[in-house]
Amino acid sequence: MRRLVMEGLGRLGYDGARLANETLPGGHPAYCDPHLEAPLFWSGIAERSGDDFIGLHIAEAVRPRLLDDVLLVMYASDTFEQALGHFLRFQRLLSGGFRAGLERRGDTSRLVIDIEYPGFGPLRQQAECLAPLLGKLFALLTDDAFAPTAVAFRHGAPGRAGEYRRLLGLDPAFGRPHDSLSFPSTLLARPSLNANPELVARLLPPLESDLEGLEEQQFLLRLRHWVEAHLDSDELCLSRCARAFGLKQIELRRWLAERGTDFPALCDEVRVRRDRTPGQT
Repeated sequence: MRRLVMEGLGRLGYDGARLANETLPGGHPAYCDPHLEAPLFWSGIAERSGDDFIGLHIAEAVRPRLLDDVLLVMYASDTFEQALGHFLRFQRLLSGGFRAGLERRGDTSRLVIDIEYPGFGPLRQQAECLAPLLGKLFALLTDDAFAPTAVAFRHGAPGRAGEYRRLLGLDPAFGRPHDSLSFPSTLLARPSLNANPELVARLLPPLESDLEGLEEQQFLLRLRHWVEAHLDSDELCLSRCARAFGLKQIELRRWLAERGTDFPALCDEVRVRRDRTPGQT
């Protein structure tokens, strides 16, 4: 998704790399999850670009292409429902903050497309870019049959409804519990003209491996953040840390041992990194 966003910015005449660097302060921890750079980027992009509708305009400029294996698996799926299933399964490979889900309500289905990051609320520009961008992608998957019947955003209405109507084809609802796209449920069973079961079978195992590795990295990152938050606290101990993650003490000890470390070593690592990172206390 990041590559598509950078290409969209380029087509709008912006230097995407420069804008990204300007919106990412250098004071975040050295072990910061790359996915967490996204909220810093999206929260500052409107001010840096001077465009209050930059998210919508990026999506307008993007030409959806199959740039990674997740999108390729979706494209080669037997039906649109199967494509969405792969999207939901591997969503965290597309964005570490994805909290997407599919809801079926009779004749209408709703795809929740929330993206959440610790310490950040709903990011308007990201949501307004993602909704039409996914709409373009789903149209590609369904031979242009996909068109949302409703679009909802968690953020409040910023005004200029005409811009939304022009780029989304309808007036979205604002201040809702979820960012979402609604569409006719009949579309789920639509067969794909590009179905390729052999390609899907070949691509799924490495994607599952990538997902397992990502989940392990993110759990380690969460451990580090917890330790950093408790470095100067009496609560810094293996048992309390395990409890914070719903684990037994022996389970966390085993998990760390399998990776060649232990809790004291993890604490020392975090302490050293904190002391070496400017702006950390």
